[in-house]
Amino acid sequence: MRKWLLIVPTALLPGCGEPATEADRTALTAIWTPDDGSGRVVEFKADGVFDYQYDRGYTLRLDWKLASKGRVALTSGNGVTVSCNYTITDASLAIDNGSGAACVSPGVTPPSPMPTKFKRAG
Repeated sequence: MRKWLLIVPTALLPGCGEPATEADRTALTAIWTPDDGSGRVVEFKADGVFDYQYDRGYTLRLDWKLASKGRVALTSGNGVTVSCNYTITDASLAIDNGSGAACVSPGVTPPSPMPTKFKRAG
């Protein structure tokens, strides 16, 4: 039986494993307001804290770091990590779980899934 090795140039897979740069981190560090008008604001802080304000006075706080170009890892206090795809174009942020759905949803009733499209605040 023959074994084949498939080599795929990384240039054909944008963002796949490509290291994130300081410019990527700087572009993501901001307050982002949702396009859907829900008021569910997210903030990527320079100190590595991610806040998702999912209701007036309620915030989900996680740690964040760039896993690679176009991919951010969000980690809760108990060590659970969610990896999310993101793109930034001009002053817009698109972020999802890789299949177009919400990246995070706090365990509240009713559920409050995080929007997937945002604009840079300010």
